[in-house]
Amino acid sequence: MNLHAESDSSRKITLEFNIGISSNIDSSVKHFDRTGLAYSGRIMWEPEHLLRIGIYSASINIARYKQNNVKTQYGITNVDNSLGVYPIILVFNMKIWVIDLYSGIGPAYLWSSITAFNETSTSYEWDYAISASIAYKYKIKKHLYLNSELEYLALPEIFKNIYKLSVGIKYDLYEW
Repeated sequence: MNLHAESDSSRKITLEFNIGISSNIDSSVKHFDRTGLAYSGRIMWEPEHLLRIGIYSASINIARYKQNNVKTQYGITNVDNSLGVYPIILVFNMKIWVIDLYSGIGPAYLWSSITAFNETSTSYEWDYAISASIAYKYKIKKHLYLNSELEYLALPEIFKNIYKLSVGIKYDLYEW
């Protein structure tokens, strides 16, 4: 079985991997770093009609607070706090002209980590996420594309709105 048949097939399974910068637009607290690296991946089923479906997941930093020599009632310490999310989203896609539009909803695994006095406390919680994005893909080889994407991710339970700007690759894994 040839994974890349020479015919002009219109049904395929694709993989996408992106890396970019995310920004939490809700934080206005002093000393909080609202931007960070974000990694994402998507597997899509692209049939011969307009609506496509797939699974999207990412690793996104929401906020980070780091400060050295903080004076407390228990002494001086270094503080390092982080908040991040791993969404797992059922995503729908339509290609309109040369632009891909994505939208989806799914569970999101939130994590937080607090370090002070050389002790770390972590907590985890399940939430849900709503995602919408717009992407442009440029074909560089028969089954390989460069892509750029602007994504909006909402976490309604904790009132967070995140934007992610990323670049990456798309690969046609299987065609029939």
